[in-house]
Amino acid sequence: MGEGSPIFSRIQAAKKSTAELKQVCQTLPRPPLSLWDAEYACTSFVKQTTDIATNKLFFDF
Repeated sequence: MGEGSPIFSRIQAAKKSTAELKQVCQTLPRPPLSLWDAEYACTSFVKQTTDIATNKLFFDF
């Protein structure tokens, strides 16, 4: 799984999105509803965000 592979890209995107979601949620008075493209419904992202107080809605057009 090299840097150019789709799996590597999804894992990197999940890490970045998780960090951003944590940062945003820390500034809010209550847990938000977060909306995500279906590409973020990968196992890596879901596992990384289990400890973040937010409801996640994944959509696919």
